[in-house]
Amino acid sequence: MASRGEVVWAPDPFKSDGGNPRPWLVVSADRLPYPDEESIVVAFTTQSHHPGSFAVPSEAWIRGEPGAQSHVLPWSVATLKDDSTSPACRA
Repeated sequence: MASRGEVVWAPDPFKSDGGNPRPWLVVSADRLPYPDEESIVVAFTTQSHHPGSFAVPSEAWIRGEPGAQSHVLPWSVATLKDDSTSPACRA
């Protein structure tokens, strides 16, 4: 499973058809239950109109910067299974 701080692509669980994959920031740590099978994540977006979102500055990206200002949505929390994710980048 991805490590804390990594960004992964996975289906958007808030869409009824399970499509529209989106980037997710991994916030869980190895000490949580099932660290090899699932991760706790928060949603990423390039939309800046969400009050309370956190901007991710360009210098925070280690690799794979998306090319647009990104924001973390801390209220959009999900649990992702390992088999539903694809690596994207690291912030």
